Amino acid sequence: EAPSARLAVARGRLRGAVVARAAAAGVDPAGLAAWTTAIDDLPESAVEGVELGDAAVRVDYRVPGETPLWQNGVSFRATAAGEVLVGARPERPARRVSTFGAARFDPAWRVVERHPESEADPGQPDWMQAGVTLKTPTFRLRSGRLWLLVEGAGHVYAAVDKHRMISPPLHARLVRSFGPSDGFRWVEHDLTPYAGHRVHLEWSPRLGDGGGGDFAVALVAEGETAPTLRRVATGLAADASPERVRATFTAAFDAFASARDGAVERRLVDWWLTRAGRAFDVPEGVSVATGGAAAAEVRRAAAASIRPRSRLAPAVLDGSGVDEELLTRGDPRTPAGPVPRRFLEAVDGPTPLPIGRSSGRLELAERLTSSDDPLPARVLVNRVWHHLLGRGLVQSVDDFGAMGDEPTHPALLDWLARRFVESGWSLRAVVREVALSSTYRMSSDADPAAAEADPGNRLWHAASIRRLSAEAVRDAVLAVSGTLDPTMFGRPVPIHLTRFLGGRGRPGRSGPVDGDGRRSVYLAVRRNYASPFLRAFDFPPPAQTMGRRSVSNVPAQALSLMNDPFVVGEARRWAERELEAGGTVPEIVDRMMLRAFARPPSPDEAGSAVRFVEAAGGGVDALADLGHVLFNVKEFVFLR
Repeated sequence: EAPSARLAVARGRLRGAVVARAAAAGVDPAGLAAWTTAIDDLPESAVEGVELGDAAVRVDYRVPGETPLWQNGVSFRATAAGEVLVGARPERPARRVSTFGAARFDPAWRVVERHPESEADPGQPDWMQAGVTLKTPTFRLRSGRLWLLVEGAGHVYAAVDKHRMISPPLHARLVRSFGPSDGFRWVEHDLTPYAGHRVHLEWSPRLGDGGGGDFAVALVAEGETAPTLRRVATGLAADASPERVRATFTAAFDAFASARDGAVERRLVDWWLTRAGRAFDVPEGVSVATGGAAAAEVRRAAAASIRPRSRLAPAVLDGSGVDEELLTRGDPRTPAGPVPRRFLEAVDGPTPLPIGRSSGRLELAERLTSSDDPLPARVLVNRVWHHLLGRGLVQSVDDFGAMGDEPTHPALLDWLARRFVESGWSLRAVVREVALSSTYRMSSDADPAAAEADPGNRLWHAASIRRLSAEAVRDAVLAVSGTLDPTMFGRPVPIHLTRFLGGRGRPGRSGPVDGDGRRSVYLAVRRNYASPFLRAFDFPPPAQTMGRRSVSNVPAQALSLMNDPFVVGEARRWAERELEAGGTVPEIVDRMMLRAFARPPSPDEAGSAVRFVEAAGGGVDALADLGHVLFNVKEFVFLR
């Protein structure tokens, strides 16, 4: 924020530096006639305002602060009419003058691009949005015919009822792209089929071909006929005499420097900076006003701090909230009035949340993390306990209500919740707390007396025997075979498509059987094409959240470990690596058992395995069969 404040002060100083800028370039207002004869595009008019006609304003950025700037990133800024726009060159800090109040995109952000390891969300607009998107408040369409007052080349996407999927040609009209322009103009966006629905607009500049220059959004209006721009004459024409040009620009410079400027003066100064000013170099040693140099330096430092590429992750972009209708008996045809947004009534009563102009997500988060409400902290630490020990202190991890289970150790749950809040809501801290406890390190060999008194192990007298999760089973196979790739981040690996995975929406290409050795967290997940191997081990449906997974022990799991090409292939790779490492058959058997179960084999196990390998010839096929057997031992997929 500090650089922005300094930049605002420096922009103000630049107003007085415009005349000095002209003098430094070797041109003063009195001598303008020397070069105007070579200029054939003198501005004959300036935009003074808008004539809406029958249109109604839906979004208005003309006055800074009137409409909030919700954006993905910080590339848009509210500019007032007459504000100096700063460039990065100290010798020419004044780049343009804002002739119209608008939400304006900073051209320094044109360097951003999608990281090659980031995957574009299918069904979304195909242009770059991350870091360069402006989102309007939500409003309800009436006629559906929108008129957009914009400058420059850009894109706009209309999200109807917060639906952000595009599947041309069904919703192609939601997207509108437009080319560059010299100043502001009206662009039509026809959304008449969606009249009566709620909508918000998302703006992005055109960063590639056809882009460049400034991009700004001033106004969104809705009406049957197009609004117009109200223009005033500058007093100049293509055949204006040098004397007339000199007098007009002299008055414009004087008015601008003394902050007495209007639409005409702003247009003339902006034209001079963008057209005529480019024809003159600043003589070496000539200093431009201090305010201008400072503005350029702050602007340059801010631009240098931009990170052109960033890895992307899905996130919610805040906007204006909408109170939903109460539907009588759930019938959408019988709305009974809006219900103000609030927290759970059972916890917080019927009082609405104090919400300003945002959606209320921030206020909800502050209410959730309030010290007055221990519920969120209890839920989170209970889930940590559940994932580390196999069962929560409250077994119904998704239900802390009246229908849920009571905690087995309420005092422990409260103690962990307090520690969690005191640590600054650090999950790492609470995981460390639990993982270093004696409870987490207990043996699964229970004391007979304790097992008789507490057969369900509700009081944690021993560690519960647990089966590995689906992802951990797959990762364990890769780790034992020596092919697990520990690389972090990167694009997801496409799912391997078997001949049984067919139907509508089948992906265009199949991934490798072993998923390139990547951890399961890096496998692409498609709702209708989940990995059959992972599903056999209770991989949850990707269409819903699930705090506690099902844990089954069904024949499909044994059949997958016996027949799945992934397991068979990894067993062979494991055998090949063991042969390359060398050693006698008993030595290789000892290594394989230690690698599979993290313990040396017993004499009986070692003897049986050696006889099995030697009877099969002792080669790679024999060792692959042994590895396959070890993968199918219950000890491989169960933790004691």
